[in-house]
Amino acid sequence: MDARLECAGEALNRTGPWSKQELCDLFLALGLEEAVRPELSLMLSAFEVQAGHVDCSKLWRSLAEAGGCQCGPDGEKEEFPLTSVMTRGEAAELCLPSQVEGHDGWMDDLLRDFSAGCSISRVEERAMQMRQLNLVISCLCEGCNRDWVDPAGRPLTPPQVNLYHVVDLLVRPATAARACSFVELVAEAPQPCDWFVSHWWGEPVVDFALCLKQHLHDRNLQKDAAYWVCAYANNQWAVHQEIGADPATSSFQRAMGRAAGTVSIVDRDAVCYMRVWCIYETYISTLKQVTGEKGLDGLTYYFDIYTYDPKQKDAIGIAEGFIAADGTGPKQARRKRHRESRFPFELITKAFDIRVEHAEATRESDRRMILNSIAQAADLSRAPALEHEGYAALNDVLHGRFAAASFVKAAAIGTNLSRHAAALSRSRLHQLTLHFGGDCQKNLKDEHVVLLASSLPVESLQDLFLGFQGCRQLSDVAAVALGSALGSLTRLRRLELRLSSGPQLSDEGVGALAAGLHGGSSTLESLNLDISAQSRITEASCGSLARSVEQMLSLQQVQISLSAGSPGEPHVPDRIGCVHHPCGVAFDRTGRYFFIVDQSNHRVQVWDSSTQEVLGACGSKGLGPAHFDTPCGIVADRENKIVVSDLLNHRLQVLEFNPRTGHLQFLHSVGAEGTGPGQFSFPKGLGLTENGCLLVCDSANHRVQVLDMEDFHMVREFGSFGPGDGQFDSPLAATITCTGDIMISDANNRIQVFDAKGSFLRSFGVRGKKDGFFHYPVGIAVNDENALFVCDQGNHRVQVFNAADGSFIHKWGGCRKKKEPPAEDEQEAPPAETEDEGEKPEEWQGLRSPAGIAVNASGMIVVDWFTFLERGPELDDSPYLPKGGPGRHIGRAAGCCPPGSTPRADKVAARGQLCRYATAYPS
Repeated sequence: MDARLECAGEALNRTGPWSKQELCDLFLALGLEEAVRPELSLMLSAFEVQAGHVDCSKLWRSLAEAGGCQCGPDGEKEEFPLTSVMTRGEAAELCLPSQVEGHDGWMDDLLRDFSAGCSISRVEERAMQMRQLNLVISCLCEGCNRDWVDPAGRPLTPPQVNLYHVVDLLVRPATAARACSFVELVAEAPQPCDWFVSHWWGEPVVDFALCLKQHLHDRNLQKDAAYWVCAYANNQWAVHQEIGADPATSSFQRAMGRAAGTVSIVDRDAVCYMRVWCIYETYISTLKQVTGEKGLDGLTYYFDIYTYDPKQKDAIGIAEGFIAADGTGPKQARRKRHRESRFPFELITKAFDIRVEHAEATRESDRRMILNSIAQAADLSRAPALEHEGYAALNDVLHGRFAAASFVKAAAIGTNLSRHAAALSRSRLHQLTLHFGGDCQKNLKDEHVVLLASSLPVESLQDLFLGFQGCRQLSDVAAVALGSALGSLTRLRRLELRLSSGPQLSDEGVGALAAGLHGGSSTLESLNLDISAQSRITEASCGSLARSVEQMLSLQQVQISLSAGSPGEPHVPDRIGCVHHPCGVAFDRTGRYFFIVDQSNHRVQVWDSSTQEVLGACGSKGLGPAHFDTPCGIVADRENKIVVSDLLNHRLQVLEFNPRTGHLQFLHSVGAEGTGPGQFSFPKGLGLTENGCLLVCDSANHRVQVLDMEDFHMVREFGSFGPGDGQFDSPLAATITCTGDIMISDANNRIQVFDAKGSFLRSFGVRGKKDGFFHYPVGIAVNDENALFVCDQGNHRVQVFNAADGSFIHKWGGCRKKKEPPAEDEQEAPPAETEDEGEKPEEWQGLRSPAGIAVNASGMIVVDWFTFLERGPELDDSPYLPKGGPGRHIGRAAGCCPPGSTPRADKVAARGQLCRYATAYPS
């Protein structure tokens, strides 16, 4: 580290907070002139703890990190993998040489190979496509591998490179000959702006690219969607002419006039909202709301906020209302909650301190011009007002966006909600979606809902979703507060309110809701109210609700779910030996006993594979310590410790098996719903690594957690949401190969292979019906010969692969289309070779929706929603294809017909398997 920085560190550590001016004087005194640059004051603002003073310890850590060695353990500069930003396919699309020879002119060679360029006169048509942004990443990686250094002369690594560096080291050198914008260098035709990007130039370009890539995926945009980025769109040789003297006619405003919305990329310290141009872009995107050519869900302009979180190694976004990543249907709000709850809470806390009037700029003239524009002053060059209602309104909008995105998480972790509520009340939001799931179901209280109801933005709100289902501490007090709030929402057009199951409502609460609907908005067009599973509601309050709805003449769509009277019968499981939706299976260490996850009976059953008899079961439906709610995956270690994923309770249940008695005993629970280490959201498949660690497919968090089996602390995690290498869409199942590699299947219809540390190695499979293709590969297992068995559930078959390279070996099960009988004067036509043969009925080949699979040294068990089977490898020359005569039934679902008969109109399959039975193949 630079000796001058060490001296600065000693000085900073000796005393308390320093003022900004004192720090500038210190840097000058130590000869660190390169540090005293226009953005130094901006950097210091990121560590400000009180007016004008800086947290020196945090500043020192940042300086030490920036001034430290950027080398690996061998003393050589560490390489940055391109696959951390783009997939191999995206890298291959660039058509760039894998290695550029020579030193001089390497940049020109790369850009020339990419595109011949063009001339684009309209600056708003100089937006960047993702493949062109990938080119920038490739160039900065190449530059860092060569000789790129920062202004202080320190070598740069790709994660350090920001837009200041890119403009100085790439954009200006590359465009010098033509004196044009960077987009004109890499585009082949005008590229009109689809989305405008607001950001701080100090943000690492790699983080910036990952945010836009995630936004492209979340919004389900076309691959060639174009993002307008000022550094690449503006001609850096004539930037002042393109910006102009009035923000209203600047290139920024013209680009936003063509965009569907703005993507605001927030850096790790929220410095972007201390930059005056970012503030202006936010002002136009929210308060002024540019009228663009496109609109989504009735809104004229969108404002999405994204950031890259190094702790999660993922980009996360928040948006007003639902987006494509949230899907459709009843789980849409839950998906939005899971997605946005991962936004760093500490960054939201910083965002609450944003003050527009404190924004800074490299040029004082820009700061005056923009603050005066927000204050709508006639003279843009005069000194701006210190306070103005325009500043306050924009502050409220920004604070409100972050408050809406974090309100549920704040309630779940027990944070004081008063600051969130105050920000929400002034937010001017048009849409608000709050789904109180997870920890809120046990933590949310009436007083929280009363505070929320009094804080809704009554003057602007048009679309409201509130989900309180499962919140057991809510009562009529909450319903009365919500009813009162509904009466003041005069602009509301769409309302969805879920109060089923958990909240304890009576006629008082329902009557208050009815009164609120009757006296509320006359513009309400859509109403969805769920107050089902309430035992204290009578017909009187239901009638009152019905009369209120009848008088709402503007309603076009109504859905009300309610129930009056006593609740239904509690869940009654089938008798032992009957299975209902078996979905997971595992052997004990001897291979004699196996454990079946009897999902819809909410228990685990133990079977003896030698006698095909059930020995016992453990579990029942509930929330208690020894209960399950839809168990899913299961594994057993060498010490007979059993771990079961408890899907809807968002936890793991640990059991112990006694082979002498054949009994299962509950030990303890692990985890709770959440996104932190050791927390889960719909955990599914489980696996064990070579060293005995537990793999947990944390499906709704789109990651795999690795836990120590001794105390279940998290060792590591890997994965994030997306379709790229190393990313997941709801990981489903886990296993390991004979070489110790980790294999994970997910809803992207593929198998991914990772090393023992979670680094991506390779993948295989896509969605389809052909050999080697998958449709929801929900269960996987590897045998001692390194053969991989995949339960291809949607294709109703099991496929077998070589785990070493993913090559297809065999399959069985599945279904095929019935052939139409040929006419008497026609010969039977050969089967078509196309994958889709129309809507002909299917006939089954022996398996129906296989859901789990386990392998031991002497045979194999397959579990599906209706059937599980067991066989030994000696039955066939190929150890991977079950043959032989009709088998023995191991188990059956309650109410089925006896073995040997045909259930309903179904026919006995070729291998002797009957629908909803378990079949054992004879030796």
